[in-house]
Amino acid sequence: MGRWLFGFGTGLIAAAAFLYILGLAQEPAVATEEKLRTAAMQQQLIVLSQQEYDELVERGKKPQPTPEKPPVPPAEQALPAESLPQGGASPAETAAKPAEPKPELVTVKVTPKMSGTAVARMLVNAGLLDADNRFVDTLRTKQKLNRIRTGTYQFAKGTSVEEIIRVMTTPPPN
Repeated sequence: MGRWLFGFGTGLIAAAAFLYILGLAQEPAVATEEKLRTAAMQQQLIVLSQQEYDELVERGKKPQPTPEKPPVPPAEQALPAESLPQGGASPAETAAKPAEPKPELVTVKVTPKMSGTAVARMLVNAGLLDADNRFVDTLRTKQKLNRIRTGTYQFAKGTSVEEIIRVMTTPPPN
């Protein structure tokens, strides 16, 4: 038994030394700018130079002029254009006019680390999607499976899967 263990240990040491030497013989992969840009595009990301990044940071520090209209919160973004009254006018713009029957709105909250399957299950439980929906498959096809943003969203019943995905994966305007 002792000779067997000695032989086994010697073999492990020899294999480790061989793998170590083999690893040193290979040259490390060089990440060129073109390779980085290609990999970033495949992941729907953008590569910025240090100068471009610094310019964006500086632009973010400057006081921005106040827009005439306040930014649209995610809850109002979630309404499909066809469900907005008066051809796309916001609810604030149509408050003085007689209201047409509003579609039933459902509020859902996406928390950090929720998977696409968990979000789909939540949407089914909220009554926004059928149990046999293609939510996760559509996310995977559009390469947005890991792009769902956390937050509280409001959707009208009957909103399409594509619209729900668009709203949940699109960052709000700055």
